[in-house]
Amino acid sequence: MARVALLTACYVGVLGAPAAASNPGTVENTGQLLHFGDLSSGSPTDEMFIVSTPNGTGYWIATQKGVVSVFGDAGSYGDLSEITLNKPIVGMGSTPTGLGYWLVASDGGIFTFGDAQFFGSGPGKNVSSDFVEILTSPRISGYALVAATGEVLNFGDMKLAGVDSCSVNPVGSASSFGGGVFLLRVNSQPDTGTITAQSGPLDSQFIDDLLDHAQHCEADSSDVSGFLSPVKEARITSSFGLRNHPIWKQPLMHGGTDYVSSSKTYDGAINAAKSGTVLGVFDLVAYGRTVVLGHGSKLATVYAHLKHSQVNVGQTVQIGQMIGQMGSTGASTGPHLHFEIRVSGLVRNPESLLGESHSH
Repeated sequence: MARVALLTACYVGVLGAPAAASNPGTVENTGQLLHFGDLSSGSPTDEMFIVSTPNGTGYWIATQKGVVSVFGDAGSYGDLSEITLNKPIVGMGSTPTGLGYWLVASDGGIFTFGDAQFFGSGPGKNVSSDFVEILTSPRISGYALVAATGEVLNFGDMKLAGVDSCSVNPVGSASSFGGGVFLLRVNSQPDTGTITAQSGPLDSQFIDDLLDHAQHCEADSSDVSGFLSPVKEARITSSFGLRNHPIWKQPLMHGGTDYVSSSKTYDGAINAAKSGTVLGVFDLVAYGRTVVLGHGSKLATVYAHLKHSQVNVGQTVQIGQMIGQMGSTGASTGPHLHFEIRVSGLVRNPESLLGESHSH
């Protein structure tokens, strides 16, 4: 299903997947708005964006490859069809006159066409996630860029209020009214493919993205103390660092510490290494049943390969509280816990941080 983007004050219609026809994008008009045509070429798997002219008598449809199609009285001012993009296009906005438009890429790069002016772009603005939308107004010379974290960057005369909140769910789309912004947050979806040597890195990146969204508004901490071992009377079987992977038989980075219980069975209780909040409970391809805890100040812990978990997202847990049971889910050779400590999104060696006071 193509994504819907409503970027101007004039709502033209919904860009959806084709019903019986082969069109990759079909426009449905509502109310007294007129239908000016459907997208008849391109890939139906591409994300697409529909933007009306300021007077509502035409619209543009843009794809993530930067190809722009025009309908009604919307003018054609160029596109990116002859350019190989480093990042996909994620949004489009009309100028107040309707005689030009902007395209924005996921890295915040801005492309101008027609009478659209360049007021600034996202790169170098210290935003921790990709951009997902550009917001414009028929009355204002400028635009705002919206990041997946909910951060809003204003350019030109645009003065939209930003959103200073953390959420595990990224922003998928946005719209503005007056001086405010509506954010549409979508559920994060982990990789669900077949287990391969890349499944571990994909799961790790999924957790990276989760923490980017959930902790971007927290301040970095210089104190990384107060962590306790998540397993009592356990033995370490694999330490942090580069190792020869026991399944894939090739050198791979191990971003945590592996523990087995004293009996080497499933009877090991997994406890919170620090008080915090449950940010996620997932069934990941390589990590298996996984619990992610946030501890404030961009500190987080990860508990993987659990047989089962007994906490819910949003729940507050205390240090030493049981959150699950040792297991062998995911890419695992036997019952154990894969444990990670993340500081500002980066994995740190748990053995150097447990039970002591440290700074970074």
